[in-house]
Amino acid sequence: MCDEGHVCMNEPNTKSAFVPVSLNNYTTTVIISEKKKRISPEFQNFCRYLRERQNQMPLPDLTIATPFMRPQLVDWLFKTSEYLHLSKKIIFQTLTLVDLYTTRVVVNSDELGLIFVTSLFSCSKFESTGIKVSDVQKLCNNKYRERDIIGMEKSY
Repeated sequence: MCDEGHVCMNEPNTKSAFVPVSLNNYTTTVIISEKKKRISPEFQNFCRYLRERQNQMPLPDLTIATPFMRPQLVDWLFKTSEYLHLSKKIIFQTLTLVDLYTTRVVVNSDELGLIFVTSLFSCSKFESTGIKVSDVQKLCNNKYRERDIIGMEKSY
């Protein structure tokens, strides 16, 4: 036992940088409420809506397309939207449209890129930042012709 005035060193203080420090309930509540203040209520509602929709949607069947293609195309989509200054809403609408289409139609790896490009083109029409087919062709280095993009859009 230690005296009241002395510091007791029974156990070594071994704190690791990789072990999270436990916080009391008050501190955790304050941190969460501070984070919520920084996020607008509209964005919170939008994220809540997307989570609900995600649970309702069937999983996309991408068994024919190679498994590494979708993440690469999603990464391309985010970079493209940043380059074109598109809203995040368009990104999520594009991904929703791609997932809905791929759950209903079996696609191969060549068509998956066309589906992403066409979905981005279609979703951008609903915003004030609509992009032209020629711009979409430039984004994919003219891999797809205008009639391919329009034809895919009509098949939705």
